[in-house]
Amino acid sequence: MTRVERDITRFVDRIRSFFGRATDKRNPQLRAMGAKAIEIIVRRSRLGYGVKKVESLRYRFPPLSDRYIAFRKDHRGELHRFGRPAKSNITATGQLLESMQYRIEKRRRTQVIVGPSGRRRASSFDDGSLSNEEVAENLAKGGRIYNNLSRPEIAQLRNFYRRQFGDLVKRKLS
Repeated sequence: MTRVERDITRFVDRIRSFFGRATDKRNPQLRAMGAKAIEIIVRRSRLGYGVKKVESLRYRFPPLSDRYIAFRKDHRGELHRFGRPAKSNITATGQLLESMQYRIEKRRRTQVIVGPSGRRRASSFDDGSLSNEEVAENLAKGGRIYNNLSRPEIAQLRNFYRRQFGDLVKRKLS
């Protein structure tokens, strides 16, 4: 084997090793991407916007009913710090958005999956019998779909990943 062939073989082995680590569940770049996706969803939701389908445009959440606004005013002390009595931004108690977590699954390809998790604490707004996933389903039925990413948000996440991953490639392969 010539020196050039050895160098090429060594380089190819480094690429294989690198990409094996790049799709590993413990990869810090994938973890950072999951955390960034949560940050994007939470920020948009707190501003009162949702995304009905993946890659669609964002939309403003439907307004709250007058009766529910009055109820929230009566329980103002229990509202989350980002909650306002008349603002439709799924933050009555803040539990749903604070429960957002990501998990990394590797089947045919590696995926970062983001969603609510865990049980709810009882409050004036909720008896605590539902899980956060069930509350998210109920919100979706009422027209408040928040756990998708819009096309611009996907581009933002892709750019974040390219900065993270691109720097890693340059460092590891050079």
